[in-house]
Amino acid sequence: LQETDSVDFLFSIENVGAGDLDFTTRIVNYSPPALDKTQGGGGSDAFGHVWTDSDDPNGPPFNWIDISDGSGTQIPISGSNMISNIISFGFSFPFYDDHYSYLRVCTNGWISFTTFSTTYNNTDLPNLLAPKGMIAPLWDNLIFQTGSNAYYRKDPDKFIVQWDDVYSVSGFGPYTFEMIIYDNGDIILQYENLNNIDHAYTVGMQNSAANDGFAIAFNESYLHDELAIKIMRKSWVSVTPTFGQIDPGGNESIQVRFRTENFSEGNYWAGLEINNNDPNESTVLIPIHMIVSGMVGLTDQAEILPDQVRLLQNYPNPFNPSTNISFQIPEKSMVRMIVYNPLGQVVKILLDKELNAGEYQIIWDSTNQFSQSVPSGIYFYELKVDNLSQIKKMILLH
Repeated sequence: LQETDSVDFLFSIENVGAGDLDFTTRIVNYSPPALDKTQGGGGSDAFGHVWTDSDDPNGPPFNWIDISDGSGTQIPISGSNMISNIISFGFSFPFYDDHYSYLRVCTNGWISFTTFSTTYNNTDLPNLLAPKGMIAPLWDNLIFQTGSNAYYRKDPDKFIVQWDDVYSVSGFGPYTFEMIIYDNGDIILQYENLNNIDHAYTVGMQNSAANDGFAIAFNESYLHDELAIKIMRKSWVSVTPTFGQIDPGGNESIQVRFRTENFSEGNYWAGLEINNNDPNESTVLIPIHMIVSGMVGLTDQAEILPDQVRLLQNYPNPFNPSTNISFQIPEKSMVRMIVYNPLGQVVKILLDKELNAGEYQIIWDSTNQFSQSVPSGIYFYELKVDNLSQIKKMILLH
C-alpha cells in the first residue's frame, strides 16, 4: 500500500465437513523472521502498536533531552542487576489494556510497570522469561561503573528516564540513552551515544501478561548514535465478522481491512487467528504482512512475486508445540512439504497439492500422521517443488 491507502481484502471460509462449523476470528501478534530495518518502521503487536524511527524521512526527529544537567533526579541504583523502588510520574499512562502511574527502573536498560525482579539475559519479545509490563530501550547485561548514573524527570505531559554512561559487562560502552513516555500513550526512545556497542541487546516492549508485544531489534545491528524511535498505537488492520456458524457445504466471507493512516514506509506484521470446532485443525494462523511504500502500489503486486523456489527457516525455532514454515514458489507447481525424523522416516506430510506462484506458510503442530504428539528432538522438513528439493532442520522442545 501507499502511505494513505485503505483497502479491504475478502476471502472465504468453507465448511467441507458433515456438521456445523463454529468459528471466531481475531487479530493477534505475529513475529516474522528478522527483517532489514533500513526502511525505519514496523510492527505490530496484537494491541496495534507500531513504530517508526528517525532514519525514515517522515519519522520522529532526534531531539535529545538531557536531564543529567541538574533538571533531573538521580535514581539510587548502581552496579548490575539492580532495580529501583517505585517512581511515580504524576499522570495515568495507558499501556496495553491497563493504566499506570508509576514504574521501576533497572540497571539493565529497561523499565517495568509491574515487576521488581531483574533479568539480564535478553530475549525476543513477547516472552514469559522477560520482565512483564516492560519497555526496553536497550536491554542487555549492563553495569553502572564510576560515572554511570540514571535520572528521571517529571513534566506535566511526559516522564523521562535517562541512562547515562553505562557499560556492558563485556566491556563495551559507555552508552547514554533515554525513554520518554507521554500521557497520550506515545513512547519515544532516544540514543545519544552508543560507543563501541555490543549488538547482543533487545529493543522493544511487552504487556503485563507477557503474551503481547514486539521486539524492534533482537541481537542484531540496528541502534546507532542520534537515533530516535517512536512507538504509538495504530490499529491498522481489522477483521469482520468476529464470529459465525457455517452449515455443512456452506461458506462465509471474511473481510480484512487495511488502513495505513499516513504510516511511514516500512514492514508491518500481524496475524489473523481463526479458532473453530474442527477437531483436526482448531486454530489457523494466517500471517498478515503490509508493506507501506511511496512507490509500490496495488497494481505492482506482480513485480514482487518470488523469483525462485525458496524454503525459509521455521519460526520459532526451537519451538513448542507448533512452528511456522514459510516457502516461496515462482510459478504454478506441484508442492509437497514433508517432515522427517533423524532416521529419515516420514513423520507427517504437511502439504501435497498444486499451488499458484506466491509465498505460503504451513503450521506444524508437532503431531504425526495419526495426530499423535511426537517427542522432543531434531526433525527435518523438506520442500519438494516439481523436481526440486530443499531441506532444513528444526528442533522441538517439549
